[in-house]
Amino acid sequence: MRGGPRARFHCFARMLSFAFLLPGEKVAAPLAARRMRGEREGVAAMKNTDHGAPKSEAATEIARKLRSQATNSEAFLWRFLRSKGIAGAKFRRQHPIGRYVADFFCFELGLIVEVDGTTHESRSAEDGKRQQELEALGLTVLRFGDAEVLNETDHVLKRITDAAEEMRKRQDKF
Repeated sequence: MRGGPRARFHCFARMLSFAFLLPGEKVAAPLAARRMRGEREGVAAMKNTDHGAPKSEAATEIARKLRSQATNSEAFLWRFLRSKGIAGAKFRRQHPIGRYVADFFCFELGLIVEVDGTTHESRSAEDGKRQQELEALGLTVLRFGDAEVLNETDHVLKRITDAAEEMRKRQDKF
């Protein structure tokens, strides 16, 4: 049997549950399967939305492609953000929000970190509109340039940490 002690325990417990079934009685699906179907509290309301923005299938497909084509600065910053590396905040990489794809998104805090490369230089008007729409959903957007992420990493990480801690303080008030 593969897996760690927890996986072995759940498999053993499931086998035991079959031993005590009455004829015609069904076994309840494991908790993990019920969660995947959305059978836990609060999931139904957020199933197809992120902070009120409906998910777009096109944005989801684009996000999948972008995850495998990260720029050097995005890959570098991801090393610090992943595994709750900054202020205990869990970030998602190339996450679709509505019809947009955020470079890094912390759902818990509603914090988006964008790394603007050379492609963003000619699209400043579009980026401004995009930022306004995301902020209208109650999200906070931090923008950094490629060079800033690579050359002034400490400054970038400090700004992200400060923003995350401030947002956490605001949440604690409510």
